[in-house]
Amino acid sequence: MPAGYLCPPIPGRIDYILYRADLLADNHNQEIPCDRHIKVLDIGTSSSLI
Repeated sequence: MPAGYLCPPIPGRIDYILYRADLLADNHNQEIPCDRHIKVLDIGTSSSLI
């Protein structure tokens, strides 16, 4: 475990992030928006979606 981390990395986290990016792209002409105006509300998934 790298120094400074409270828990080991979760292998499926990148899949979760990429899935959310695909959902955003569906509403933006298949381009993933990359600005600070994007807001996402993640309810009931705990701290790591496990």
